[in-house]
Amino acid sequence: MDTITTKTKNELLAEEKTRCSKVGGKVAQKRVEKKLSQEELSKKLGIDGETLRKNESGTTRMSTGRLSQIAESLEEPVETFFIDVNPRIEKTLDEKAELITSNFKKIKSKAIQDSILNIVTEFMD
Repeated sequence: MDTITTKTKNELLAEEKTRCSKVGGKVAQKRVEKKLSQEELSKKLGIDGETLRKNESGTTRMSTGRLSQIAESLEEPVETFFIDVNPRIEKTLDEKAELITSNFKKIKSKAIQDSILNIVTEFMD
């Protein structure tokens, strides 16, 4: 039987701050990958640079609307910003990888294996 643990308000706030920092860090990482400055992205979003800095650092929480707007501006799916932030999403990705790996080994045809590898390789670029 599972036991339910009760977290204190401070523990919950600390977890939320950690998640906000991780999501904000992902935003900053993707912004840099797209070669955009904070100033450029903040102008695209119609917000001031200080607000974006606080969002990226996790000092202030981003609304779902803001995160959706950022994802659209950076041409990224919203879930990109939650990978490695939410253990449930990470576990799901690990489970998918395990499923692909275990089933790939069962494919007898070398031609089909090669075709699958070609498809995967194309999506990696």
